[in-house]
Amino acid sequence: MKYITVLIIVLSLVGCASNTERKRIYTNYHVTSYVNINLSEVNSKLANIPDEDLSPYQLILRIMSIGSEQQEFTISQVYSNIEEKNESKITVVQEGYLDDSIRGEWNEFELKINKDNKWEVVKAKRAYLCWRQSSKEYQRRLCQ
Repeated sequence: MKYITVLIIVLSLVGCASNTERKRIYTNYHVTSYVNINLSEVNSKLANIPDEDLSPYQLILRIMSIGSEQQEFTISQVYSNIEEKNESKITVVQEGYLDDSIRGEWNEFELKINKDNKWEVVKAKRAYLCWRQSSKEYQRRLCQ
């Protein structure tokens, strides 16, 4: 019985270690430069979404083309004030593309409630992570 208990503990520790090695968090990568995304284009897409009570991250998911061609997809939503919830920052990271040059894409959207009481994007940024560079930095330039 003692050996079985030891074996179970060892196997569980080995399992945890291997999961930790495979799991990578996008915040380990730095955004060194980015391009601004056209706000009028983003907000016109938002305006075409049916009038529902959606959170900022749900709105961003609807306007972005998120497919199954990436290995990892991460989204975070942060409100500037949890009690009022009138400003939010959404970060979307897609990594592991089946592409020869682009490894990943980082997008950040800042939204505010406008005078019509609807969410509006006030700032939007995009950066890329390249396969062919050993750097772990997102950059504004498209990968080659």
